[in-house]
Amino acid sequence: MENLNFAPALRKNIIHTFLSLTFIVLVLSSCDPYQKLLKSSDYKLKLSKSKEFYNEGKYTKAIPLFEELISVYKGTEDVEDLYFFYPFCHYGTGDYLLSTYYFRRFVEYYPKSLRAEEARFMSAYSLYKLSPLPSLEQDYTQDAIDAFQLFINNYPMSQKVTEANSLIDELRMKLEKKAIASAQLYFDMKDYKAAGVAFNNLLLDFPGTDEEERIRYTILESNFLLAENSIRSKQEERYETTIDAFRSFKKKYPESNSLKEAKRMNKESKLAIEDIYFNDIKNALTAGNRAFRENKMTFYDEAISSYEIFLEKYPESSRLRDAEKLYNQCMVQIDKLEKKGSILNNLLGKEENEAGATTE
Repeated sequence: MENLNFAPALRKNIIHTFLSLTFIVLVLSSCDPYQKLLKSSDYKLKLSKSKEFYNEGKYTKAIPLFEELISVYKGTEDVEDLYFFYPFCHYGTGDYLLSTYYFRRFVEYYPKSLRAEEARFMSAYSLYKLSPLPSLEQDYTQDAIDAFQLFINNYPMSQKVTEANSLIDELRMKLEKKAIASAQLYFDMKDYKAAGVAFNNLLLDFPGTDEEERIRYTILESNFLLAENSIRSKQEERYETTIDAFRSFKKKYPESNSLKEAKRMNKESKLAIEDIYFNDIKNALTAGNRAFRENKMTFYDEAISSYEIFLEKYPESSRLRDAEKLYNQCMVQIDKLEKKGSILNNLLGKEENEAGATTE
């Protein structure tokens, strides 16, 4: 029976303790000078204390006072001070999203104020503080760059222009690192077409980058690997693009440590293109040999045309003798077709003559 009565007694004690603590908290809070200040209607005191809290770095205490006082002093001379110091409070607490918003609002409300310059700079600087690591999304980074550039455009003679330009350079370096990492990810995933586009865009977006040699080499390598893994109809163009990329790389970095490997890709690209033209002869001849009689000449004509193109493009090729053999084989097959055609025509003519004689 004692156990049955224990639970209700315990609940009663807990409720009594909770009510006692709540009462104590309410009593203490009512005695708290800050709480009394918040409830006070003495706005001059609140104005004085808000500035005092601000100067002491007690921004969380100053913010509620500023918010109330802005409404109370709206339309008076004092409200400009309140609007100006209020975003600094959010900046002081590390809430840079709110600070950039309210600094921008100050400039909108007081565009001709002597403090507008500092407010616009701090709006940009708050965005700078929001800029994350290069591995993350860089929306705030670009926003900060735009904001600093707007500051420079509006205040070209400001003493803070040098600092703003320096911060822009720092932020652009972050964007560059992000862009390089993204382009490299395409390459690592073997999406060489996307990698080539991304690295080319890097050169356009960040001219004069310190990573230009590495970027140009990766463009060359991306083009080469893309060509290697392409279908026949696209290979020649892509190998030509590789050769162009090599020329640009060699011209820009003739002493590069990567030049040996770059030369290898250039040489293999040229040989691959030559191989494409050689195989055009071979494939056309093979197709002609396998085709039905009525289609053979089409393929053999194609083989001859391919041989003539190969001869024109590669007159000193090491494969010229092999190309000539294929050409000769093709001519032999054409000769056979023509002989068979002649024989067939003779037979048909004879049959027609005999049929005519029988009719007579």
